Amino acid sequence: MNKNILLIFIFIFVKVYSQKYNIELYNTDNGLPQNSVKDIIKDKYGFIWLTTENGIVRYDGAQFLVYKNFPLSSQRFTYFYGYPEKDSIFTAGDYGKTILLRNKIPRVTNSLKQFPTVVSKDNTGYLLYCSNYSYTRYPGINFYMNDKDGRYYIKENSLTFTSFRSKPEETLKIKAIYKNIPRIFTINEILFYINFTTNKVEKIEKGKITNSYQVPLLTDTDSKIFWSRINNQLFVLSHNKFYLCTYEKEQFIISEIVQMDNIKNDNLISVYYDKWYKKLYLGSSTEGLQVINLHDFTTVKGSSPKAESVFYATLPYDSASVINPFGEIYTRNGMIRRKHFKNTAPFFMAYDPHENLMIRKDRDLRIYKKSNSYRDFTVLKEFFLKDFFFDAKKSYALVAKPKKNSVSEFSGTFEIYKDNSLLFLERRIVLDSEPTKFLKVDPDHILVGTVKGLYNIRLSTNQIHPVIADQELSIRNIIRSKDGNLWITTLGKGFYLLKNNRLIRMPYDADGNISSPHTILEDQKGFFWIPTNNGLYKVHESQLLKFVQAPDSKVNYYRFSKDSGFFTNEFNGGSNVSGNKLKNGDFVLPSLNGLVFFNPLKIESYYPKNLYIERAMVDNKDESFHKTLFLEQKSSRLDLFIDVPYYANPDNIVIEAKIMGLPNAKWESIGKDRKFSISNLRYGNYSFIARMLVSDKGKYIYKKISLIVRPYFYQTLWFKIVMILLLFFVLYLLLKWRIRFLQKKNLELEKIITVRTEKLSATVEKLETTKIQLHKEIEQQKKIDRYHNT
Repeated sequence: MNKNILLIFIFIFVKVYSQKYNIELYNTDNGLPQNSVKDIIKDKYGFIWLTTENGIVRYDGAQFLVYKNFPLSSQRFTYFYGYPEKDSIFTAGDYGKTILLRNKIPRVTNSLKQFPTVVSKDNTGYLLYCSNYSYTRYPGINFYMNDKDGRYYIKENSLTFTSFRSKPEETLKIKAIYKNIPRIFTINEILFYINFTTNKVEKIEKGKITNSYQVPLLTDTDSKIFWSRINNQLFVLSHNKFYLCTYEKEQFIISEIVQMDNIKNDNLISVYYDKWYKKLYLGSSTEGLQVINLHDFTTVKGSSPKAESVFYATLPYDSASVINPFGEIYTRNGMIRRKHFKNTAPFFMAYDPHENLMIRKDRDLRIYKKSNSYRDFTVLKEFFLKDFFFDAKKSYALVAKPKKNSVSEFSGTFEIYKDNSLLFLERRIVLDSEPTKFLKVDPDHILVGTVKGLYNIRLSTNQIHPVIADQELSIRNIIRSKDGNLWITTLGKGFYLLKNNRLIRMPYDADGNISSPHTILEDQKGFFWIPTNNGLYKVHESQLLKFVQAPDSKVNYYRFSKDSGFFTNEFNGGSNVSGNKLKNGDFVLPSLNGLVFFNPLKIESYYPKNLYIERAMVDNKDESFHKTLFLEQKSSRLDLFIDVPYYANPDNIVIEAKIMGLPNAKWESIGKDRKFSISNLRYGNYSFIARMLVSDKGKYIYKKISLIVRPYFYQTLWFKIVMILLLFFVLYLLLKWRIRFLQKKNLELEKIITVRTEKLSATVEKLETTKIQLHKEIEQQKKIDRYHNT
C-alpha cells in the first residue's frame, strides 16, 4: 500500500431541505406492471425509466407507459448502464441480447462489446458492476467495472486493475465484497473503497490507494448505501434519514435530504434523486415505487389540541414570526409561545401607533398593551372595528354599525381621530353598507370598500363618490403595488385594476379559482401572490397590465396546491389582514388548516421544458411515428398524444394546439390527458401544431408534425392523370374510327359516283351518237326535200 497517503479528516455536512414532504405510492393498482422496481434513471429527454420483473416502464409525471412485449424469453430486467447524455441507456435481457433506450423508445439489440454483462479472466467469470443492487444472495460472485484507464476485477478479498495500455496488473489485497455487495463505488468516475477496518473511505486510482477520508456516515456498518454509476449518485440511509453524498475539490459533501419514519430498509433496492424537481424516487423489491415530494412551502399549526388550525387574521410579531388573535405566536417551526388571549374573534387584528394590539371580542374592541407584554388590555364597548390605519398625526377607522331592527345587516362609518388614539373624534362619514377595507390614496382621498361596492371619499369636502363597476361587488381587499397601481379583490367576482375611477376586471384562470381572491402580496420581482379558496396563484404584474392595454393578450397564472406543502388548498380571507410580509423575507398566509410560510424568492416555478408528438391512436390502435403520420381515409378517429416530461403540478401545463388545413383553424386548449382528438379527416396534407408555455414571461415553444391522409385510389393524382389519358385515348380512338368510317364512306361514294359517272358518260355518248345520227338524218331529209322541190 502506498505510504504517502493524504488523510483528510474533514467532510462538509449540509442540510438541504426541511422535513416537510408527502409521498406518492405507485404499484400494480395504479400503473406499474409489477411491484419490484429494480432501477431508476432519467434520460436526456426528461423521462423517468424503471426496470421491473415484468417489463420496462416510462414515467412522465402523469402516466406510466409499459413496454413488456419484447421478443425475449423473459421480460425481467434489472440494472441500467450506459450514457444518458449520449442517449444510450442499456439494460440486459436474454443472454446475448440487450435493451437499448434511445430516442425515448426501448428496442432489442445485440449485446455490446463495450458493455458485456459477463466477462472471463483466468477461467473466472465476472458480472458487470454498475450499482450496489444485490444481484444474488449466493456468495462467491465476482464483479468487474471499467474506467477511463482500465478494468477493475472485484473479488471477495482482492481488487485487480488491468490497464488498457498493457501495463502490469495492480492488485490490492482488500476486503472488496461485504455481504455479497462490493464495498466499491464511483463518484465523477473516481473509484472509492469503503474500508470498515480503518473506518475510512479510500480513493483508488489506477489500482493504487492515493487518498483517504474519514466519512463516518459511509463507514458506519448500520448505514445502507445506494449507489448508481449511470446516475452518478450516492445515497446513505441512516437512522431514517436520507443523505446525498457528492465529491468536490478533494472532499466529500454530505447533504441531508429528508427524514422519513418507518422506512423498510430491507425492501429498498433503487434510489434516484431529481434535484430540480426536489423529488426522491425509491424503488422497492415488493411495494412498487415511492415518490417523495420535498416541499417548497412550510405549513404549521399548533401541536396542542386547543391550538388553532383554522387561521384568519395574523400580524407580524417579529422578523420571523406572526401572532394571531388568540395570542398564539408561530414561526416556520410551529407555535413557539402563547399569550392566552381569551374569547377573542379571529377576523380582526391591528397595531396602534404604540404597537399595542387591537383585537375584537364580539362587537367590543380590546387593546392589549405592549408595555406589559400584552397581558393587560383596555376595552372600547360597541366599537365594531373592521379596519384601521394611522399616519404621523391621525388615526383612521372603519366601524360597522348594526342596522335598526336587523341582526345580520350592517351599515358603517368612516372615522378620523385627531391624534394617534381612538379618543378624540375629528369627523365621521356615514356609509350605507357594511365596510370591509380602506386605503389612503393621497392626502385628500380615501378608498373605502364595502359589501356593496367601492367608494372614493374626498376628505376636503366629505363627499362620497361610487367607483364605476359593471356589477355590484363585495370588496375584500385594496392593495397598492410598488409602482402605484391600485388592485381590488372581491368576494366571488375576481380582482380588478382601478384606473381612471373605473374598475377593470382581470381574466380568470382556466378553472375559475381566482374568482375568489383574498389578497395580493407582491414580491421584490414584481410577482403577485394571490391566495384563493382553491390554491395559491402567482402572476407577474406586467402580464396583467398588458391585458389592460390589449384584452386579447393571455394571462397565465401559476398555481400552487397541496402537493407544494399545504394541508389544504383553501386559504382564508374575510379578515382585515389576509397575509403578512415578514422582515426575514417570508410571506405568511392563513388557511383553513394551518399557516403557510414561504420565501417567494426561493420558490421555483416549474415549467415543462419540452414536448414530444410521436404517439397516436388510430381507431383504438397504437401508432408510433416521427414527424409525419400517415393515415387512411377510412379511419374514423384520431387521438394525438402530446408527451410532456413534467413532475410538478399538472395545472401549470398550458398546451394549445390546432390543425392547419382545416377551415377556421384556431388554438384549442389541451386537457390534462394531453390528447388531441379529431374525427373523419378528409384526404389531404395537414399540419398539426402544438405550443406550450415554458416561462413566467409568457414564452411558448412550438412543435409541428405532418398529417397525411391517403386518398382512395380514385382520388389520387395518378388515377386522375390515367383517366384523363384514357379519355384522350378513347377520344383518339373515336376520332380515328370516325376518320376511317368517313374514309370508307368516301370510297363507297366514289365507287357509286364512278359507276354513275360511267353510266352517265355512256348515256351521254349514246345521246351524242343519237344526236349525230339525228343530225345526219335531218340533213338527209333536207336533201330529199330539196330534191322533191326541184
